[in-house]
Amino acid sequence: MFIIRIIKIVLGSLALMALWVGQARATGPSVVINEIMWMGSAASNADEWVELRNLGDQSVDVSGWVLTKKSSGVETPMLTIPAGKIIASHGNFVIANYAESNASSHLAGPPDVVDTAVSLVNSDLQLKLYDAANTLVDTADDGVGVPL
Repeated sequence: MFIIRIIKIVLGSLALMALWVGQARATGPSVVINEIMWMGSAASNADEWVELRNLGDQSVDVSGWVLTKKSSGVETPMLTIPAGKIIASHGNFVIANYAESNASSHLAGPPDVVDTAVSLVNSDLQLKLYDAANTLVDTADDGVGVPL
């Protein structure tokens, strides 16, 4: 009897954990800051870009979303994503300082947005992504709120 009771408690706990994890995934952001090329390339130290990733099953309209950067303790807007920009489900979206055709770029394909405002410091960097309603969507830092 005691063993059966322990098994029921363990199975009940596992079921609750599975439900909690499933809810956490369902409520987490579908668009994340996926990758940052902050150090430039052999072509140029300004060959920098930020990649967003849509983890969801639906396309996401990112028109009017704002990417900010925090350096030396001050958060400032870096750029606003132009109208008509959509990230396909499970797709990537690259925001770059240079087009792939620029001699200063080592991008393998065309970025979704080219904006010279993409300028990333090499230390103490924190990026934040806000949607068009100014709701924080994602933050890229060291994982505990301290800039990279």
